Amino acid sequence: IQAFDTASGAYVSSFVVSAWQSGGYDEPRIAVDDRGRLFLPDPAGGRMLVYSTAGKPLYGWGSGLFVKPLAVVTSKGGQVLVTDSGNNSLTVFTAP
Repeated sequence: IQAFDTASGAYVSSFVVSAWQSGGYDEPRIAVDDRGRLFLPDPAGGRMLVYSTAGKPLYGWGSGLFVKPLAVVTSKGGQVLVTDSGNNSLTVFTAP
């Protein structure tokens, strides 16, 4: 993941998401919430991952809830919407 300054477009930092290194996930979709946390689907692990903008893993959740989460969106109200192609669903959560 590469981070850029929203005002200038200048490169800020980058980091690797180890869960994506096993292959098979070549079109990652991520979301950033109002607190600056990055929400990343982990299709192979059947869970969601949450990172800081500096690339520090914060936590994961959803093991057992998802089959193959693929996309995520956050709302200003603190909700996290996750699409799961493994069970053809859209699930809405309050951001943990």
